[in-house]
Amino acid sequence: MGLDPRNYSQYSQRRDGREVQRLLGEIRRETYKKLGISFDKNYLTTGRQQLRANQVNDGTEAFVNRIFAQQFFENDIVLTSPQARSILNEIKRSLPLRPRSRTKGLKKRVSRQIHPDPTLFWQYTWVPYRFSYNNSYWQDNIRAGIRHVEQQTCFRFIENGTGRDYLRFDRARGCFSSIGRTGGGQIVSIGPGCDHLGIVAHEIGHALGLWHEQSRTDRDRYVTINFDNIQKYDLGSLMHYGPTDFTKSYDSYTITSHDPRYQRTIGNRMGLSFKDSKMINTRYCSNICKRKLACHNGGYTDPNNCRQCRCPDGFGGNFCDQVPVGRFGHRLENG
Repeated sequence: MGLDPRNYSQYSQRRDGREVQRLLGEIRRETYKKLGISFDKNYLTTGRQQLRANQVNDGTEAFVNRIFAQQFFENDIVLTSPQARSILNEIKRSLPLRPRSRTKGLKKRVSRQIHPDPTLFWQYTWVPYRFSYNNSYWQDNIRAGIRHVEQQTCFRFIENGTGRDYLRFDRARGCFSSIGRTGGGQIVSIGPGCDHLGIVAHEIGHALGLWHEQSRTDRDRYVTINFDNIQKYDLGSLMHYGPTDFTKSYDSYTITSHDPRYQRTIGNRMGLSFKDSKMINTRYCSNICKRKLACHNGGYTDPNNCRQCRCPDGFGGNFCDQVPVGRFGHRLENG
């Protein structure tokens, strides 16, 4: 079966599992304090029981990890102790977490869209990887996720490639990954229920340095975090996936989009979004194309094809200056 995520020391790359667990406890306590809630074991136990009973299977790793999510940060992230200390200090410096309005959130929330620590960047855009579980179906699903990341970015993944630092795909109980390059053979767990393209790409994104989208500094401009609907147990983890992840009841949202048209898109696990791949490509791939194209509408020079732009949804053409053509030859309107 592989590693058991409930034993943090089994998969902590830097042998600091106990220290990270202590820091995660401090992160939860500080978060409860910011929310004006007393922290005690009975409160924690009640929340954990609700989590097991009421979690909605929305196709994300939140459902798979619901039983042992307390071992991770934001449900599926394996932190190093320096990362955990940095997050704890960030919370201590921040204002109370309950915003008085949609636009007033944490004034000092630090952007964690892609990890800013250069020591955790991958040195090259080719990454060796290995499998620690011998099952062809499971391996093929992971390869599909890898191909998707390769199609969207300049990264190339070398199966059984040489190198001191590599990804080790394991079939542990759950889906989890570290943030950025942590050194040596770092584990990316693709456990039962995790082995489909969207979740595989999600966990690889973490390994390349991506945090969750809800960690953005401008989060409160687009969504409202409904604190009263979030499980008591997991209040320390404010960045959730689907709109009902960690909900107390099936009909209550924990994340509400300010634009109702996008409510059902929260928690997408179809693959990397345009913005996900753009962040990775901006960080790692900006020097691949010698000439930068004049891309429109937020597009950028495609590192996989320097003669064209990579365009956001709704735009096309070599320079992202065209909109799709409908069935009857009419240009489709954007927005």
